[in-house]
Amino acid sequence: MSRGVRPNFLLLSAFAFIASHVSAHWIYEGVSTPTTNTSDATRIPKNWSPIFDATDPVIRCNANNGPAKETLTVKAGDEVVFRMREGDDFYHPGPAAMYLGMVPEGESAATWDGSGARWFKIKNWGTGETTEELSPGWTIPQFEWPWQTYGSVTLHATIPTEVPSGEYLLRVESTSFAVAVGVPQWWVSCAQIKVINGGGGKPPLVEIPGHIEMDDPNLQVNTYKPPIEGFRIPGPDVWPAVVDTAKV
Repeated sequence: MSRGVRPNFLLLSAFAFIASHVSAHWIYEGVSTPTTNTSDATRIPKNWSPIFDATDPVIRCNANNGPAKETLTVKAGDEVVFRMREGDDFYHPGPAAMYLGMVPEGESAATWDGSGARWFKIKNWGTGETTEELSPGWTIPQFEWPWQTYGSVTLHATIPTEVPSGEYLLRVESTSFAVAVGVPQWWVSCAQIKVINGGGGKPPLVEIPGHIEMDDPNLQVNTYKPPIEGFRIPGPDVWPAVVDTAKV
């Protein structure tokens, strides 16, 4: 074989690794607290297919098999962690967010379908250094946009101390801009939790769907080109208000 057509084995190895992930969608399955690690509190999605329309009611808690087996007790101020199903990772780049949905009176975390203006956002992930756990052996270089979630298998957030005690749906939402400009994809899971030792906060509530508009210019991201100034993670602001480092 001439030198002009000699294969670059390092490049081929990289392509092989990428090819193994190219259809790698994911499911957030397990939820952890300082004392518990379980998948029994999650309304586990039926499959790992993405959601393409932010106005579709399925974006609330994805297409799932119904109520989870249990409702997880969490203290206000404690950390909660969504973990992907074993073998999955956040391969398609983009931001992420975590929400709480206040279960209305007369319902429980096991019975509520997530409808109505009952949701508020407690954390965003945008660009910058990641503090999340990465997929074992993850070596793929970042895109032009250095997403905090890229290659991660976890998303950590703290239940604000201001959150009132009661039952909630804990919702994780990850967004991908990998397919094409203006064609975002979402992966969503919900877990059933009961917050104890809560506070007296009154978060601003939104409805899901309704929290993201499909014509939001922040959904027109080309993640293969340098970040644009002024990008804002789609959806409502984080509550309580914090210095949000998860923005470009």
